[in-house]
Amino acid sequence: MGEQIKVVDLAKNLIAFSGMRLGGDIDIKFTGLRPGEKLEEELLLDKEVDAVTKNEKIFMSHSGVKFNRAVLHRDLRRLHHAARCMDEPAVIRILNEIVETGNS
Repeated sequence: MGEQIKVVDLAKNLIAFSGMRLGGDIDIKFTGLRPGEKLEEELLLDKEVDAVTKNEKIFMSHSGVKFNRAVLHRDLRRLHHAARCMDEPAVIRILNEIVETGNS
């Protein structure tokens, strides 16, 4: 994907390219992380596997986990029931079980 770039540098460049002045026409406000935001994005999840293609700079990834339609339907029924009961902790728990990213 190339080199990492700081978001603040990207914002400064966008301000300059728009013909505006930082601090004069527009300011950058640092508000901190909001719930659920991350400082970095992962290109691949821990469980994903990358495979080479004909181009050495392009990779394909797959989860390595087989899709089970019956399990998905069961989990969606559980999620639907928890949502209809407005049981927020259960909804969050079920979503974390369904979407196993290793970050929960």
